[in-house]
Amino acid sequence: MSNGTRQYVCSLVVLRLVFGFLIFGFLSASAQPEASPEVNARLTAYWNSMERILFSPLPADTMAAVDCHQLDSATFYFYDYIKIAKNVLPPLVFKTKAVYYLLELQTRFRDIYLRNPRANFCYKEKNYTLLNIAAKLDPGNMMIKNNLLLFNSEIQRLEHNQTVELLKGVELENARQQDSLRRKAELLNLQESQLKDQNDALSVQETKLKNQEWELIFNEKKILQQRKTLSIQVSKIQNQYVIISLFLVVVLLLVLVLVLSVVGRSLRITRRQKNIIELQKNEVYRQKEIVDSHQKEIIDSIRYAKRIQNAMLKEQEHVSLHLPEHFVLFKPKDIVSGDFYWSMEKDDFWYLAEADCTGHGVPGGFLTMIGTAFLNEINATKEVLSPAEILDRLRARFIKELGQKGVYGESNDGMDISLCRFDRSKVISQWSGEITLQWAGANSPLFLLKADEFLEIGANKQPIGYVDNPEPFANHSFVLKKGDIVIISSDGYADQFGQNNKKLKKKVFKELLYSIREQPMHDQKRHLEKFHADWKGDLFQTDDICVIGIRI
Repeated sequence: MSNGTRQYVCSLVVLRLVFGFLIFGFLSASAQPEASPEVNARLTAYWNSMERILFSPLPADTMAAVDCHQLDSATFYFYDYIKIAKNVLPPLVFKTKAVYYLLELQTRFRDIYLRNPRANFCYKEKNYTLLNIAAKLDPGNMMIKNNLLLFNSEIQRLEHNQTVELLKGVELENARQQDSLRRKAELLNLQESQLKDQNDALSVQETKLKNQEWELIFNEKKILQQRKTLSIQVSKIQNQYVIISLFLVVVLLLVLVLVLSVVGRSLRITRRQKNIIELQKNEVYRQKEIVDSHQKEIIDSIRYAKRIQNAMLKEQEHVSLHLPEHFVLFKPKDIVSGDFYWSMEKDDFWYLAEADCTGHGVPGGFLTMIGTAFLNEINATKEVLSPAEILDRLRARFIKELGQKGVYGESNDGMDISLCRFDRSKVISQWSGEITLQWAGANSPLFLLKADEFLEIGANKQPIGYVDNPEPFANHSFVLKKGDIVIISSDGYADQFGQNNKKLKKKVFKELLYSIREQPMHDQKRHLEKFHADWKGDLFQTDDICVIGIRI
């Protein structure tokens, strides 16, 4: 801001204050004309609104548009005020208030311009209008005239600055236009060079097109020549097709005659073969009747052997005569079983055995009878033998009677057996209290279920029969209490194949025995039978089954 501008602003402020005091003194001394309350209220409202706008401080961040909007509102209030006041107030009072308010508006416009030069248009328009109104209201006021002169000089300076800025903008615009023209000229030169290159390319393409036209004419002539040659070849092929068709017709006729002759010969051969097949069929029926008759005789013999085997085996009723709660699960694979069970009472001792002979069916059945006979013979003396001594003697009799010497190719028949001896000398007429059990086994273990404990006692790893380097069988002794369960079993139950083509195995068999230990013995038997049937499904039984359980 220049020094002259600052001086001007200061003078305006001082004059405004002095002039204001004079006006308020004059107004306070003057008598107001009578006016209606509504008019006085409107004048008072307009005057308060103008004072609120003119004497409120300008915020530091006020923009030019906001300032001009406030002054527009003040100007609006001023116009409404003078429309009413000139008809109500005395002329001197109206003139004094109007000039005072105009000077205040002009000063506020000046302040806005000094704060924000971008508001010069708003300042010029509004200030010029207000000064003209003030000059008309008070023509002899020198301050208004000085403000008009100063405002005119200010307007000239602003217009000069605007002209200078406009010239600078015009120069910049000329420079930009010249630069644009230069670029357009360069672009035109580039386009001319591109057009020239395109014309050259077009000329090259025209030359290529002419060459291609000559090539097409040459190719058309060549194609016409090829068509002539092709028509000649087609006519030759058609002639050959006629000849081949005639040849094929002749060949088909010959083949038809040959096929008819072959079919007739085949029919004659078929009739002869049919007669031969009828004769062979009758012969097969005759042979089948003979085989059925022989099979019936064999089956009757096997069933008779089963009756003999059952007669030699202890019946379950007889076995159960002096036993506590128990079950016997006996399921032969065939009509005759290779498994058997044996029992004997001698003094205060009771023997019980389960044996699995080599093979099953008729061969196994013969071994069961031999084994039963040998066990009865060994225990026919008055001597009370331990289970291990009985197995040692049984092995010796098998080897001797079957003539086993360990020679290659001879029979290796024998059996796996589990033999128990219960000592009832301390218990009279009932199975209660503590019972002594002695046991020995040949490839057949013993299972003991004692309260929450499951014991498997391993047998000697040698059968009843010939083996290299035989060892005496070991004798085991146990004390059984009431509620203990003794299980002896062949391997037929655990070796059964199921629907998944896998064996049931001894682990599953042991888990099954342990899971049903609390049930009555007859229910345990039914559970074992059902589990075996469900596991087997539609498959055949794999081996003979013999499972015996006793609860003390």
